[in-house]
Amino acid sequence: MSVKRTEDAQGIHLAILGDISRRQTLQALTEELAQLATLPLSLSFYDARTLPATVLAALVARHQQGIPTRLMIYHEMLATYLFRLNIPHTLQTRRPENHHHQPCKALVLGGSAGSFHSILEILQQLPESSLSIFVVQHILADQPNQMAQLLQGKSRYQVKEAEQGEKVQPGYVYIAPPGCHTRVHQGTIVLGDDLPQHFARPSIDVLFESLAIEYGAGLIAVLLSGYNSDGSHSLAHLQRCGSTVILQDPHECREKELLQHGRNTGHFDYIFPLTEMHSYLRRRIGPPQAVPEKDLGQFLQAIYDTYGYDYRLYSPSSIQRLLRKEMHEQGIFRFSQFREHILNSPEAFERLFLEFSVNFTSFFRKPEVFQQLRAEIIPYLRSYPHIKIWCAACATGEEPYSLAMLLAEEGLLHKSHIYATDINPYMVEIARNGYFSKQDVAKNQTPYQQSGGKGHFLDWFEDVGPCLRIRPELLKPMLFFSHSLVNSGILNEFNLILCRNVLIYFQPELQQHVMTLLYNSCVPNGFVVLGETEMPAPLQGFVVYDPATKILKSVHAP
Repeated sequence: MSVKRTEDAQGIHLAILGDISRRQTLQALTEELAQLATLPLSLSFYDARTLPATVLAALVARHQQGIPTRLMIYHEMLATYLFRLNIPHTLQTRRPENHHHQPCKALVLGGSAGSFHSILEILQQLPESSLSIFVVQHILADQPNQMAQLLQGKSRYQVKEAEQGEKVQPGYVYIAPPGCHTRVHQGTIVLGDDLPQHFARPSIDVLFESLAIEYGAGLIAVLLSGYNSDGSHSLAHLQRCGSTVILQDPHECREKELLQHGRNTGHFDYIFPLTEMHSYLRRRIGPPQAVPEKDLGQFLQAIYDTYGYDYRLYSPSSIQRLLRKEMHEQGIFRFSQFREHILNSPEAFERLFLEFSVNFTSFFRKPEVFQQLRAEIIPYLRSYPHIKIWCAACATGEEPYSLAMLLAEEGLLHKSHIYATDINPYMVEIARNGYFSKQDVAKNQTPYQQSGGKGHFLDWFEDVGPCLRIRPELLKPMLFFSHSLVNSGILNEFNLILCRNVLIYFQPELQQHVMTLLYNSCVPNGFVVLGETEMPAPLQGFVVYDPATKILKSVHAP
């Protein structure tokens, strides 16, 4: 049995092991959740990357009803999914035994009074690297924070004030803005105006704790001079997550109260004066090694031989960029070491696979494309007794659901089938579930209207408490599959195919292979929509219907 139930003084706990999509595991978990529907419950998902819709619905219902539910998550992908849906959870991390030898992926500097000059000196001494750096100082909400301007140009890194929702980039210094807490979750900055922590907002402790979960053993946290105790309360949490904790030597500081609190906790790895701190940081920080061109083809061949995924004809520049990013994330800076790590660890390859399957999408992306479909293509499709549409590389499903909304508003959904596919089976499961973040959905009202939408965008969703779910009538015509454009075959014959922003990652030979697949998947006079920068040549079997929106029309020989 992959679902284990235990009871103790703290309550009922379910441990879910292995692949949750297996019928036996899913049935056992569903039955347990039904029996315990009104009782406080703790669940640990040890291996799950996503959650099936039935399980997600049960958890959302418990959230809506206020039933205490604690979720312990052991995989970052599932934590990211739940974070997007605003479902509370805890991502479990472990402190590696060799954490002091782990390459550094992020550095955070926290301090209060008297710490600015130490921060400036540290940044000036840091070597160039792909490090992400965070700086938090106690500053009142009504006081302008000029630190970003003062630090700009003083180091090898770009300096900016952190902004809500932006993606963390290597080579940047992010300054916590005044009046709000700064957190990082799954590579995204989250700003909050929740209550001050230990009389501080922004709080050093809040940022330290967030980064400990985000980077674990790849984080170095430095506590500098100041008053009060904010910053010392998170040191134990940092060490539990494997992060390295450094205190500035209080003997060289005038404002030493904060450092004395930190030292009294006992949860630190080093106490350094600034000169020794510079030496230590230079040893731990280093740029990731570029992937040698001569080794790239051999590496991709080895991936194909070992795991069966074929990236041999992907664009070398795209592969190089993604490999460097993953090497940075993994904290491995020598390509030879990274290669062995990937080829000998299926879990490490899965991380790389998820990185290679680019999953950026949104509802009504490029609304002028949907406007053109609504104005000229849909009227043509109306003449067919059955309409078949294929959304290739659908990611988390926003594109096929956008098409379903359009078809519903044109009165054609009842005779339509939408095939939504992606190489990433986890993305397919997320898309099939149809749950979306309220914040993300709210951003798409304007593209929906620009596409010619006839109502209010939010009307296509049900409010289920922490998140939104696509209305049931839009789920009915959907058929979700895992499918590779590289080595999978034809699914059906389609009146309309959307394959946007995929070919840009392929070499010309592979682009032509995909175009042949799309042609063979079209009915006579069917339509194909490509991405805005995609127009492979030659266009065998197609004519350009609209160059502005990259809509092609198939031309079949009589």
